[in-house]
Amino acid sequence: MSENNISMSSMDGVETHSVAEVKKRRSSIYKRRSITHTIKDTNAVTSVDHDEKSEDCERIDNIAKRKEDESVELKKYIDKLRCERKNWQETLSERRRQRRTLLKKKAQLEHSKRFVDLSKLSDSERTWISHRPNYEQICRNSKKLVIMAVRVSILNQYITKLIHRFLLNMNQKIDNATKRIIELVD
Repeated sequence: MSENNISMSSMDGVETHSVAEVKKRRSSIYKRRSITHTIKDTNAVTSVDHDEKSEDCERIDNIAKRKEDESVELKKYIDKLRCERKNWQETLSERRRQRRTLLKKKAQLEHSKRFVDLSKLSDSERTWISHRPNYEQICRNSKKLVIMAVRVSILNQYITKLIHRFLLNMNQKIDNATKRIIELVD
């Protein structure tokens, strides 16, 4: 047998020759061969070794299995992502609902603090509340007091400086006057 494998196919009465170069050992030449039709060209006939055919089939099966596994894994991953998205949406809606209820409660508390119903309290509690100091006014007054105290301390420092200068000027004038009097007496 030769190294070249020639297959012939006839199409519409025209014969074409294709040369496929096969490099094999001599021992593989004596193996059994079968004739198969290719999928692309049903008229073309090729001869394939049984070992090669089984390897090709195994490769095709492995590729098909891998593709199936990948598609199954991809579907699982997509399902997992959908579940995760659904969970996040539920969490978000739950947190929004909680926030709304908390805001409503806060508004109710602020409203209830403004208008206290004293009729539900006992006489002693009403008198205690009516005689208690107005802490908000005390706080405002204390802030004003702090501002006034700062101003007073600044003014006090300024006045002490002016008094000190005045005393220095007066001492200098007294010294000058005593020197003149001493000069006039002499």
